[in-house]
Amino acid sequence: MDVRNEHGSSLTIVLIFSVFALITTSVYIISQWTIAKPGLLAPSSFQALLNARSGIWKAMELMNAPPPDTLASINTLGTKFNDTLFGKQTQNIADSSALPPDDTTDVSIFSSDSFGKCKVIFTYIPCFKNLESNGIFRMQSKTVSARLGGILHTSPDTVCFLGTKIPPQGGGLIDGKVTQIPDSTLGGPTKSKFISEFRKQDLVKVISYYKAKFSNTNDSLFQNSVITIQDNDKIPTIKDIVNGPLLLDGSHHDLYWKEKRRILVLGDLQITGTVTVENIEFLVSGNVNLFDNCVFRNVSIFCSKTLTITDKAVFSGNALSLYQINASKRGRIENNSVLVAYNEKKDTSSSRIKVLCSIFLTQEVRCDGTVISCGNRAGIKTDKNVIIHGSLWSDSVICHEGTLLGFMRCKELISSEELDSRQTSTPPPISGKNVMKGSVRRLETIADYPYPFFMGKPSIVSWEESM
Repeated sequence: MDVRNEHGSSLTIVLIFSVFALITTSVYIISQWTIAKPGLLAPSSFQALLNARSGIWKAMELMNAPPPDTLASINTLGTKFNDTLFGKQTQNIADSSALPPDDTTDVSIFSSDSFGKCKVIFTYIPCFKNLESNGIFRMQSKTVSARLGGILHTSPDTVCFLGTKIPPQGGGLIDGKVTQIPDSTLGGPTKSKFISEFRKQDLVKVISYYKAKFSNTNDSLFQNSVITIQDNDKIPTIKDIVNGPLLLDGSHHDLYWKEKRRILVLGDLQITGTVTVENIEFLVSGNVNLFDNCVFRNVSIFCSKTLTITDKAVFSGNALSLYQINASKRGRIENNSVLVAYNEKKDTSSSRIKVLCSIFLTQEVRCDGTVISCGNRAGIKTDKNVIIHGSLWSDSVICHEGTLLGFMRCKELISSEELDSRQTSTPPPISGKNVMKGSVRRLETIADYPYPFFMGKPSIVSWEESM
């Protein structure tokens, strides 16, 4: 018998059992690590989420920080002088240069980076501000997005704010309280403890921001011909900057476009046929026309001219027009939308007709949202078959003949006859009366309707966290 062969056989068996034991142990350790890994990473993930949340609040603090009060350091003024001129509390809401739009900013939320850090980016959405905070802790990161708007405090029992104490006449129905607009909430710089309803300087900032986008991209002297999209396969070919008019034509094939993008159109935007668009932000240098059976969901629109919603078109989202908003036929505005018309140009035409309104809700329109008209043509007109849930806010007159469930604010209520008379007479006659033929009723959920960021008290209107 060969002793060497026996030793070799034993060694082979030992090696086999050793490898088997190693594999078994490795599998057990890996399986236990896989089971325990979520629990080990959960504290880090939660800390990253907390950092992202803190970044939102810290960014809001930077954006809403009032300018330094130099008078606070002057003690030589008499008490009576302070009480009469400077004794009232002021609340100035203004963007901070520490958080410029479209730039990622490192926000310090702790005195030491050992607890993690946070990066915040602030972008404009026509009627809102969007804050996106990315919290980081060790190898984990979480994202929180917040949309900032405004709140105008009002009781559900108050259905109408007017510029004068004259009670409405004309046979209209008012189911609720009518009150006068407080002087402390009127636009412009305020020396009151109340925050102004409308801050023109903030609106001008967002308009300048979008106009800069047009000027920075309008390098070509000649615009392209109309870009027509009639097939879903062609939608991905739409560029971020369209140098000319854009037509989405769903007359032959139904079009569906869902994408989180910003599209800049150097011309008109027209939607016809059966077209569904979701989550897009459109910056349009011309008119926006929504025709036929098109549906816009969660869409943001900035247009330099007129926004038209007609036929059976459906719009939900927010829109800012620098000229006029027309909703007619069976057009629908849904889901607590926000529509703002700001006409910044004075009417210098030689025509005898001077248009007083910049928002027209006519025929059988249904509107669920906040409708705001401000600027030089700040009137709103509604027809008798129009039904509105939400708010009508005008910095001038409202000619209301429809049905409103919610809240109305204007300096004066006028009839359609007086509206026509004022638009054709020079100088326009002033009746000194508040006249309304429509109806206004209470809406218990009126507090759920947001306002743009340049109105009322800054607040968070939506909040989204990554899982």
